Amino acid sequence: IAHSGRIWPYCSEGIKEFLDAILISNIGIDNIFFDTSTIRDPSAIKILSEKVGLDKIIWGTDYPYFRDSHENTIKEEINWMKMADLTENDLEKIFCNNYKNLFYPNGIWIRRILKEDVAELSYRLNKLPDLDKKRLALKQKYSLIKSWIRNENFNMWVIEDFNHQKIMGFLRFSDRERRGVFLEELLIFPEFRGQGLSKRLLNLLLLKASYVETKVFTDNKAMESLLSKFGFKVSKTSDKNMVRLWRWQEK
Repeated sequence: IAHSGRIWPYCSEGIKEFLDAILISNIGIDNIFFDTSTIRDPSAIKILSEKVGLDKIIWGTDYPYFRDSHENTIKEEINWMKMADLTENDLEKIFCNNYKNLFYPNGIWIRRILKEDVAELSYRLNKLPDLDKKRLALKQKYSLIKSWIRNENFNMWVIEDFNHQKIMGFLRFSDRERRGVFLEELLIFPEFRGQGLSKRLLNLLLLKASYVETKVFTDNKAMESLLSKFGFKVSKTSDKNMVRLWRWQEK
């Protein structure tokens, strides 16, 4: 429910009455959520939490619309939420966790890398089997990968079980001209393989790009099979037949 059903923005006028009407007319319907955009009244946010429950509130901004053309709309919406009589755990639900549960009900999502991930990813990379390290060229790339993590590079994504706070794999790519990308690595850690996670990562990358290229060792049959299923074609093979260059083109 946009703006939690209020008529006027930037005030709490009528919020109790409108919430009561919405809840009464939707008894038994469990998939209704209320967004907080333009409320900007701590008492109204508290009323909202008491009426509908914290699990049914998601944070909103109404961006790119604004109250004052000179304001930072997103910052204002965050600050008003923090002024409400809510705990840190309450705010975590509204800002983040309710979104996760709504859009990723199985607890798995894809997000951009964060610098806080460096310890976990470094540990997991070092624990990889030797064959995986070879296929990643990890000895040559390890420092580069860590620097991308520390810099929170937008072109590195992780797939994560957020309920258990475990990174299950990652994808890293470099931009090319005309919306193309070069897939540097796609890795699912051994204990999480067989769940279709690499397909989810690759599918998301293809939505972004007009074409994708990547190099794969010819003995990596699982990766070659994955690429074939997504319509990649071999465009070049190395002289010693050890590495193939694969390419996918947007139709």
